[in-house]
Amino acid sequence: MGIMFTKEEYRKKSYAVDVSIDLALKITKQGKIPFLQINEANNMSPGLATKCGFKKYGYSDWFGIIEGTPKDLIDSNNQSRNNHIKAIEGFRYIDEKELNCMYLPPYNFNSEYEKIEGFTIEKITDNEMIDIWCQTFIDALEISENKKNTIKDLVYRAVSKIENGYTLYNGILNGEIVSTTSFSKLDNDVLGLYFSAVNPTMRRRGIGRATVIEALKDVTKNDDIEFILLQSPVKYVDMFKIIGFVHSHYINDDGDK
Repeated sequence: MGIMFTKEEYRKKSYAVDVSIDLALKITKQGKIPFLQINEANNMSPGLATKCGFKKYGYSDWFGIIEGTPKDLIDSNNQSRNNHIKAIEGFRYIDEKELNCMYLPPYNFNSEYEKIEGFTIEKITDNEMIDIWCQTFIDALEISENKKNTIKDLVYRAVSKIENGYTLYNGILNGEIVSTTSFSKLDNDVLGLYFSAVNPTMRRRGIGRATVIEALKDVTKNDDIEFILLQSPVKYVDMFKIIGFVHSHYINDDGDK
């Protein structure tokens, strides 16, 4: 029961009490229990409810518009980042300290981009493909040769563990693997976007954006995904905005919010 209102000139005549009791009786005669919810800021309705015999039972959440980014979404983004850093044993492969935390609700996803002839993606399905994916990602980082094997082993351990929940994709141009991306499962309907990289010789061709968009199209086609989360360096923010990602907050890559 709800939306009780009496015109001002008819108030203080017990009409609201009479109508509420009458409606409550009609509900109970149907074998149902009448109930109502009163906003805590409403100082008048509790007295009316008491007169009609209603008893306070508990509290209920109401739907409404939240100004800014909901705290739960911010917490999820931070948790996704923490899980990712833990999985790769604290290894930081992004130079920027301040990251722009963003989220993509599927209804906001813009999958349009300038098509690249000969480009496609593939989902990683076996250990041999994981090894190639890791090598592509490591090569894209442009780190010193003496560190490559160590870091590749670290990344391989992270993405190959089933409990870490990574789904991996390669970007392929004319038969050559040129890019990587992945999704890390936070829970059943929230994913984190990580390990996006493009071979240095293939950059500035739109391959990074194409890889992310095609992977997003694949990973969301059969799943009831609520959000995709990421923490982006400043130089990629505009690209992610075009795709439909929305800013939520900033985080330092050393863990400070």
